[in-house]
Amino acid sequence: MQRVLYLALPGLLAVGCSTAPAPTPPEPPAAETPPEAPAPKVEAVSLASVGLDGDALDRKTDPCQDFYQFACGGWIEKTEIPSDRPRWVRSFSEIHKRNEADLKDILDQAWKAPGDDPVKQRLGKFYGACMDEAAVEKAGTKPLKALMDKVAKVKNAATLSQVVTELHRHKIWALFDLEAVQDFKDATSMIAFIDQNGLGLPDRDYYLSEDKDKAEIRAAYQTHVADMFKLYGMKAAAAAAAAKDVLRIETALAKVSKTRVERRDPVGLYNKIDREGVKKAAPGFTWDAYFAALGHPDITAINVTAPKFLEGMNTLIGNEKPAAWKNYLSWQILHAAAETLPKAFVDENFKLTQRLTGQKAQRDRWKRCVEATDHALGELLAQAFVELRFGGDSKAAAESYVQQISEAFDRGLDGLSWMDDTTRARAREKLKAFAYLIGYPGKWKNYDFEVGDAYAANMAAAAAWELNDQLDKIGKPVDRGEWEMTPPTVNAYYHPLKNQMVFPAGILQPPFYSVSAAVPVNLGAMGMVVGHELTHGFDDQGQPVRQGRQPQQLVDRRGAAPLQGADPVRGRPVRGVRAGAGQPPERQADPGREHRGHGRRQAGFQRLPRDASQGRRGEGGGRLHRGPAVLPGQRPDLVRQDDG
Repeated sequence: MQRVLYLALPGLLAVGCSTAPAPTPPEPPAAETPPEAPAPKVEAVSLASVGLDGDALDRKTDPCQDFYQFACGGWIEKTEIPSDRPRWVRSFSEIHKRNEADLKDILDQAWKAPGDDPVKQRLGKFYGACMDEAAVEKAGTKPLKALMDKVAKVKNAATLSQVVTELHRHKIWALFDLEAVQDFKDATSMIAFIDQNGLGLPDRDYYLSEDKDKAEIRAAYQTHVADMFKLYGMKAAAAAAAAKDVLRIETALAKVSKTRVERRDPVGLYNKIDREGVKKAAPGFTWDAYFAALGHPDITAINVTAPKFLEGMNTLIGNEKPAAWKNYLSWQILHAAAETLPKAFVDENFKLTQRLTGQKAQRDRWKRCVEATDHALGELLAQAFVELRFGGDSKAAAESYVQQISEAFDRGLDGLSWMDDTTRARAREKLKAFAYLIGYPGKWKNYDFEVGDAYAANMAAAAAWELNDQLDKIGKPVDRGEWEMTPPTVNAYYHPLKNQMVFPAGILQPPFYSVSAAVPVNLGAMGMVVGHELTHGFDDQGQPVRQGRQPQQLVDRRGAAPLQGADPVRGRPVRGVRAGAGQPPERQADPGREHRGHGRRQAGFQRLPRDASQGRRGEGGGRLHRGPAVLPGQRPDLVRQDDG
């Protein structure tokens, strides 16, 4: 109507200004009566029929007053946290539960009836060895003997280095860890990263904080270490003394470790000092022998995330006596291998988990064995899962949704009044270069290690293979098709240096995505997930990297405040403007998930055909990659409070 009036306005003005009499207009031709439009087709639908859960609603609440309670209150009211979980989330946890059950069915069949399928045979053998509790009990601590015998020979810095090297071959990260990561300044190449490690508690603050709860956790941890030593055969007095050695050494490592805030600073994390610089920072460690023993003597391009940590580690090597190092290294082995040992060790290990998380009960063994198999042979296990829960046209349909959501993001840039044209152009340039990995990788890993009848040996072989697979990448071009999550995982991530988002089949399940759900429902739910990850591409880690190559700022860093309370970044490549104080990275991305989800729903009504969601039949379930956070008050989420 506004357009019609606007176009008629010049004519009206002309009539008002004329002094001549207006001519008589000709009679208009008789208009034909248009055919009567057919009545719109009305289809009765329910929330369930379009893919929504009406039981999750709290209909007693006015949505205009408290929409969160209206949308989620019914679910919160009827849901209790399972005793074997520290928290429970309507979307993530419930999808994980369904996926976990699917994986159990797949593995049970592979274990009991593998047939002549080599993939099923390997999966079944690995899972079956984990489930064979009688064999684990019979083996006792014998699987640890070879490593423990090496620990007993520590007598100086050189022999300490040798034993640390042997532990690292099994991915038992005493003192520090090592992996292959893209070079911050040349994202097309892979170099070695040495990162701080060697702690038994989650973070340095657990050792150094004067907070009452942290102090109580330290005391419980020391008791736990002593109890594990006693289970291994130490006398009570010796175990108590050994636990004191462990806590003292780990506290010394914590003191020279970077804080979580410092680990969000990309400039501070990038210290490419190479082999010679590493040897200078920690001359007490036999670095040349270390790389040779790992099977990669030619590694020279090395970044160190915390040079002062290496210097402090070097001082500690010289200050602590061999007996203390033996206790520390023995604990590292026990702590890492606890889940592969008899039930007494598993139960004692759970006591620490319980103290840290408030989780009331240990998970059933089958759940732990599913997790172990997924970790060790994830892309073999994923093949049957994908066929079951993400077959047919699911991948193509999901790719279509993600592309539409990204296009809506692009359109939304025009409405940002605070963004200047240069930044807007750079954002579009980066968005255009985004890559999207959907469902499962184009090429499956082969996991070239022997799987036998002993669970502990299988886990050790998997760890050794994974380390060698990592180190083999150093000096080679980046594999942009590699996944850092297994396809059944209920999560997603954005990779800054590859400039790609990854959405495993595990998260592309109801309520986030279903081929049988209505288009607006899929766009709303997937819009939340995709919008969250898209926003990570422009947060403090993601925004400076353009087209997945040389890091380059989108905006000026000057005057930005340091990030407080962020999640630790375990040595992964990060670049970016520092975020506001008190703003964890997942919260930075969450406004994007809400806005993108709404924008995609609006776009979806007009741009996606109804049948775009059709295809599959059947429904189911620090470091760089960061999936959508689970935050109380924004998603239906129940968190167990620690009673201890």
